[in-house]
Amino acid sequence: MNDMEKRYRIDELQFFYDYSDGLAIIINSTTGVYYGINTFGSAIFNQLVKGVSPASVLKELRHLSGCPLEIEDIFVNFITRLQNFGLLIPETTVEGNKMMQSFDQSIATEGFVFEVEEFAEIQEILLADPIHDVNNDHGWPILFGAANDFLSE
Repeated sequence: MNDMEKRYRIDELQFFYDYSDGLAIIINSTTGVYYGINTFGSAIFNQLVKGVSPASVLKELRHLSGCPLEIEDIFVNFITRLQNFGLLIPETTVEGNKMMQSFDQSIATEGFVFEVEEFAEIQEILLADPIHDVNNDHGWPILFGAANDFLSE
């Protein structure tokens, strides 16, 4: 099976994934790192994790007005980046090709750019354990030096 016929999924044991209002938000529950994907990339990612083959997604992309000639390279690079972050893993059981939902042309208003970014700014908050990390003096986890300073005044 060539790479464009593979099916992908997200590791639901490691990642929380939500797709709403046209944006994908993914949180790694082990590391506390979260990932943001731009609107166009989110629409693509959502199709891929539903089990739609990359070949079907690429075919749909080529139908959009303004699609660049190098769309396959752009698309493959995006999939590779998602895999490098661990956001896409190959599906081991394939149940035929899932139906591709057509992309709305408005998704391409900012060009054919598919971005995924990794953020670690709130790792400490996402990894906090509000049950077991309770501070006996204050009743909740104290995670930041500034919070400690504030509460000790």
